[in-house]
Amino acid sequence: MNSQQITEDYYTTGQVQNFRQIRVKYYPPTNHRNARIKIYEPSRYSGDKDHKHKMFVFLPSEMNATIQAWDYLHKQGFDIVGKANDEEETIFFCNNWGESFIEVNGETRTI
Repeated sequence: MNSQQITEDYYTTGQVQNFRQIRVKYYPPTNHRNARIKIYEPSRYSGDKDHKHKMFVFLPSEMNATIQAWDYLHKQGFDIVGKANDEEETIFFCNNWGESFIEVNGETRTI
């Protein structure tokens, strides 16, 4: 199969959906701060740098940070359709585009 055929197949099958990735990283408690998570959306294009779309959320309990992050995002209206993990972070795949687009707004909050 040549590259042109692969490209045509990719665009005509319609089976690969594009989702937003919302990343969550856990930070354990220190002497000065409670446990917290950073929720951010990585840059999607070259002009969207520096993780402008991030926030910190302080955790109220020892419950699993991933579950608390999911609950927080879900309550904010994020349409979470999948999840993945890498070595240090959890990645939620969200289907919020167009009129249902929600920003990760950069505030620090306690849940």
